[in-house]
Amino acid sequence: MFTVERTAFMLIDVQGKLADIVQNSERMLQKQEQLIQGMFTLDIPILCMEQYPKGLGPTKEQLRQHLEGVPTYEKIEFNGMLNEGIRQAVEQLGRKQFVLAGIESHICVYQTALSLKREGYDVAVVEDAVSSRYAEDKERAMSMLRHEGVKIVGVETILYELLQRAGTAEFKQILQYVK
Repeated sequence: MFTVERTAFMLIDVQGKLADIVQNSERMLQKQEQLIQGMFTLDIPILCMEQYPKGLGPTKEQLRQHLEGVPTYEKIEFNGMLNEGIRQAVEQLGRKQFVLAGIESHICVYQTALSLKREGYDVAVVEDAVSSRYAEDKERAMSMLRHEGVKIVGVETILYELLQRAGTAEFKQILQYVK
């Protein structure tokens, strides 16, 4: 089980035109928005990554508006854990569970998730909050990650797992995001 005290969230490379051309882009962005709002509500640390922003552009404004105060790490590595700044941030957080969302499923999300898993972290990839340009790439990535022991979840699944119970102020707030 993922718990609030042990979890951190990574938003990976949801940038520029690429975010617009991946499969089900609009729905993916909506799910990422729900996820970000839920993580803030639960006071879960967020790390935001951008792959070569000079070329791909910044994180989508739809998401950036919810990320005030969140550290953003520029990278050129596909695997975020190969970036020294990201690696240091992960280690400093001291969290043992990571929830991942972003693009592309079969490249940066896949490599980062696999690296975290192999380093002993519990990893959950939020399937409805990741995408690729081609559906088969996402499907293949989810299958390979599942085979490696990465948990594949939906936005509501992980948020309710972190909440653990209804009737709290956090539950009522998150309910507003996922309706």
